[in-house]
Order: sequence, then C-alpha cells, then structure tokens
Amino acid sequence: MTPTPEQQAGALTLQAGALDSRQVQARRYDMHDEQGLMAATLGVLQDLGYTVNETSAGAGMISASKDRQGARIRVSVVVRPSADRAGMIARVSFQAISAPVFGQQPQIETITDNAVYQQFFERLSQSLFLEAHQI
Repeated sequence: MTPTPEQQAGALTLQAGALDSRQVQARRYDMHDEQGLMAATLGVLQDLGYTVNETSAGAGMISASKDRQGARIRVSVVVRPSADRAGMIARVSFQAISAPVFGQQPQIETITDNAVYQQFFERLSQSLFLEAHQI
C-alpha cells in the first residue's frame, strides 16, 4: 500500500512535544573528548545496573538494558559533537519493553518521566566532574 501525500508529509513533520522531549533527553558538555564522554556514560549505565549490549565508538552509540518490574528497560545513548564543534552532546532515550503475552508482540513505550532523564544526566555530570578533577 502506497502512503498518501498527507501521510508522507506527516512523517517529515515534527510532532507536538518533539522539541520538549529532545531538551529533556539531551545535554551539552563543554568538552571535546568523545571517548571520555563515552567512557563516563558506560560507567554510569553500569552503576545504574544496566548491562551493556552494544557499543560503537565510531558511531558514538551505546545500547544497554536491564530487567525491572516485569519489563525490560532499554536505554540508547548517542554521543556526538555539538553543531558548533565547541562541545559534545549526549542524547539518551529510555524505553520499557513489556513481556509478550499469549503470542502478542511485546509493547514498547518510551519513558517520558523527566526525573529518569534528570537522574541519568546528574550522574553523568558527577562522573565527568570527578574524572576531570581526578577524584
């Protein structure tokens, strides 16, 4: 089935709240060490009980997961230089994946609780501070 022009246009249009969620999910760090930011991110995820599933230093990507309260929590992090190349951006996304029931597909839901993202970035900032000051 071929998508209608309206469906095609809708796929290229930002949904309401997209900018808000991007602001919650991303932080800028005034540093140029992509590998250092990746290493700190890996450490934070492990400290939070996640198992790292995949990393790609070249793509600046980390994928990790953990089981919690009948669901699997999956986290994806992308680290990249900022647009002005004066810093680094870390963007994280948390998803809850429910176990399939009676042959149904698992339900995947993006976690939108700002506190989850705030906790992650607070820990990442602490880790970067401690590393920068060799504490």
